[in-house]
Amino acid sequence: MAIGPRQRRNIEALLTLPEVCQRALDDEDQRFTATHALVLRAAQRRGESVHFVEWIGQIRREALSVRGLQLALARAARHERQTSPPEPTLFNLVGTDLDRGRARLLAIAIDRDQLSPSAADALAADAVALLSLLRKDAKAATAATAATGSQRGDGHDHA
Repeated sequence: MAIGPRQRRNIEALLTLPEVCQRALDDEDQRFTATHALVLRAAQRRGESVHFVEWIGQIRREALSVRGLQLALARAARHERQTSPPEPTLFNLVGTDLDRGRARLLAIAIDRDQLSPSAADALAADAVALLSLLRKDAKAATAATAATGSQRGDGHDHA
């Protein structure tokens, strides 16, 4: 019996999960399935904050189905987006297309003492992207913003 490419990717993904997930998968009493694990991994890859130990415990306590887990993750992600400000950006995302050499900048005020390390990193990556764009290196500009996730703002001043 042969396995398809998707099954192969899923099996490989399961092998890259944290040890706590591996142990939970081995424990039949955990009510934690491979599909639960893949859903958690997908959420993590989307950039959501996934604390595996907490989610595995919640799956066990609430006997969450895979669909129940997906809904719970969506609620948690919505809550996180509402309670944590987006990373600051130099770019107005409306009208910015680094691949085409276009950037619209926001007028922002930066107070270095008020910046978190991740916010400073995000702004630095945007600055690198802007310099690359000005040097007509669109690929480097796109790569610089992709490293920190340029789709983080809503076009408003968050710095």
